[in-house]
Amino acid sequence: MKTLKMQFYNNVNPSLKKYISHYWTTSGDLNDKKPFQLIPMDHVDITVPLNGSYIFELKGQATLVNKSIFHGLRDSTITVSQNKSLDSFGISFTPWGFYYLYKDSLHLINNKILYLSQLDTQLNEVINRCIESHSPIADMIEAIESYLISHYKTSKHYTESIEIIEDYINTPLDSVKEYCQLKNVQRKKLERIFKKYVGLSPKEFKARSK
Repeated sequence: MKTLKMQFYNNVNPSLKKYISHYWTTSGDLNDKKPFQLIPMDHVDITVPLNGSYIFELKGQATLVNKSIFHGLRDSTITVSQNKSLDSFGISFTPWGFYYLYKDSLHLINNKILYLSQLDTQLNEVINRCIESHSPIADMIEAIESYLISHYKTSKHYTESIEIIEDYINTPLDSVKEYCQLKNVQRKKLERIFKKYVGLSPKEFKARSK
């Protein structure tokens, strides 16, 4: 049995660093006696099976992963099971980075596992072409980044909202009330921005980010 290994690729195109945290791959065999678990994180993921299929189980709901899937922010662990080797590729987005593909409030896809074809057919096609042509990981990343760079056309409102999110996350203040008073930001506005672009309240996401 080949031990399951995970490798990270942090060399993200500079123009995409606000939207993508990193890329990753897994390779090896799952241990039936000790299931592989994905703990809740502060980013959202697209997972691409490179060979075969496996099962994601979230809150008792099982999903067959035989094509590219998305899982949003969640408060529970995903359990992964498979009888054969697990070779996969993944993209970890900041929540507000994935918003630009989804174009709707992120709270709608929290605690959900969805097929990428339901959310972004064009990106799904880009990934499928890479798999069909057996592209090396570096070439797959280049193709994905080329698509995303042409896709991300940010508005002033979006940019200003993301600046507020990042400023709140990086401030040493834990109190939402104190932050809003210090930065002269209406609390309802801050909460509305987080609900739309992150899917969690400011306080919930800050705790997740630590």
